Amino acid sequence: MTGKAQNFSKYVKRLIEEDMNRGPISEIKIDRNEPIIHEEETYSIETKEAMNSFI
Repeated sequence: MTGKAQNFSKYVKRLIEEDMNRGPISEIKIDRNEPIIHEEETYSIETKEAMNSFI
């Protein structure tokens, strides 16, 4: 393992630990009486091709 990978791993672990120690910052409030609106998203051909490579 290289020094960079090890440093990155420690960095990510530290970020996760700090986030977990911070606790929930905000709560999501949902109004169950409000309808859910699904909006179609438009993507460029390049973006669609890039996304398809992950499927």
